[in-house]
Amino acid sequence: MEAPAIGAGRPRATARRRLSAALWRRPWLRAAALLLPPLGWMVVLYLASLALLFVYAFWSLDSFTGKVVHSWTLSNFREIVDNATYRRIAFRTIGIAALVTLTDALIAFPFAYYMARLASRRTRTLLFVLVLLPLALPGVVAGSIFTFSLTLGDYITPTLVGNTQFIGNVVYRNVLVLSHDLPFAAAYATIPLLVMGLYLTLAKRAGAFEAL
Repeated sequence: MEAPAIGAGRPRATARRRLSAALWRRPWLRAAALLLPPLGWMVVLYLASLALLFVYAFWSLDSFTGKVVHSWTLSNFREIVDNATYRRIAFRTIGIAALVTLTDALIAFPFAYYMARLASRRTRTLLFVLVLLPLALPGVVAGSIFTFSLTLGDYITPTLVGNTQFIGNVVYRNVLVLSHDLPFAAAYATIPLLVMGLYLTLAKRAGAFEAL
């Protein structure tokens, strides 16, 4: 029986040592190796969910059998445009989201002003020059991304407040409560997605992403 070569395991051990040294010298590389696989799967699943949502939006529901008809149609979007109730709910949702965002900004500025008043004169001047002037608008827009998107997709709070209909309520009812009309729910759910896409584009131009 032939004995294994003495240096057979050295290249593999050397490669492991080099990899270990590289990871030790670059902590960010270590963190990336740990986070990239789960984040990659989250991105894939999220994009797959969005793709499936858009596909469902172009299908329809057979009112007799209650089954989804896998044929391309724009009937769901025509229903949203032609039905005054759905149009009113969509505009109401977008309007309330904008008002909540504006209210948060108006409440935040007095707190910031009060905190600045407690500081010394030099600190107030420094805060004004370095923070308020260059970051006021991008900071407000960056914060509004969260308030606007969360309010736009909310359906629990409107129900608790007074059973007011929002986009989220209509989607919820069509998926789980009433007709299980997934295609129409998917079509209606594209409205906040399109609105947020436009909002994020405008926020990026305003420099909000650099303020996050």
